[in-house]
Amino acid sequence: MADELGLRFALLADTTRSVIQAYGLVHEGGGIEGETIAVPAQLLVARDGTIAWEHVSRRVTDRVDPRETLAALARLAP
Repeated sequence: MADELGLRFALLADTTRSVIQAYGLVHEGGGIEGETIAVPAQLLVARDGTIAWEHVSRRVTDRVDPRETLAALARLAP
């Protein structure tokens, strides 16, 4: 998908849910059929693996404004 879209960053497929568990983003039984899913969130991860910025939703419809994400990226850019 990254090649098809010409993306210059890595995409993560968390098929074992290990990443959402590591970042505390597990929503037990939140899926359509009661499966475990991720809490909607955006994380900007620094090169050293620390969380440089995050937005964790309180409910499914809670989404951060894209301008806020872009501003966070601009602040973090070298």
